[in-house]
Amino acid sequence: GSYWDNGFLTNGHCLPQMSVNSSDWVGQPNRPLDTPTARVVGVETYENPGWICGSYRCRHADAGWITDTAASIQTGTILQTQGWNGNFIRSTTHPRFYIWGATGVIQGTQVEKVGQSSGWTTGVVNTVCQDRVTELNHKILCTGRATYASAGGDSGAPVFYWWWFYGVDTVEFVGLHWGQSHGYANYSPWAKILDDVGDLYIIYPYF
Repeated sequence: GSYWDNGFLTNGHCLPQMSVNSSDWVGQPNRPLDTPTARVVGVETYENPGWICGSYRCRHADAGWITDTAASIQTGTILQTQGWNGNFIRSTTHPRFYIWGATGVIQGTQVEKVGQSSGWTTGVVNTVCQDRVTELNHKILCTGRATYASAGGDSGAPVFYWWWFYGVDTVEFVGLHWGQSHGYANYSPWAKILDDVGDLYIIYPYF
């Protein structure tokens, strides 16, 4: 959640116009279309406009904040599938990861990602902080890079550190996946998201 309201993060490039806060409705395309607004899950509340840096528009992170207008967000959770090898099937015994908080990582740390296109995949951090240029002519500063598998449509997926060694469903949020290039996945780290979006806090669901 944030100091504004309950909601969730997604990539700025997934919104109608990156670096422009258009206050547009955001929908979930795979929800049943019972009414014209049935797919609406929120409204764009904030996206940093960035700044001009040479021939690019610079941003600390590829991130924007969506206010939950449908009261449909289970705060502080990530869907958990039956396995980490690209599985899409939701686990019936452990249906969710629970986000305890956020953490920074170092090179070589194992991280997880659950995305719409490639499911739950795992890999290790290759680069902690490297500026990367996007297809929309934005330069995303201090991007993290990792070896987990990803595909088009995974944008906005959570990247997290799993406390697997305790055999529990608790995780720490690492960042927001925003793309892939040269064989690696790119993500915006939590600290850079805060630089871009402002003060946010994660509500652990057991509190």
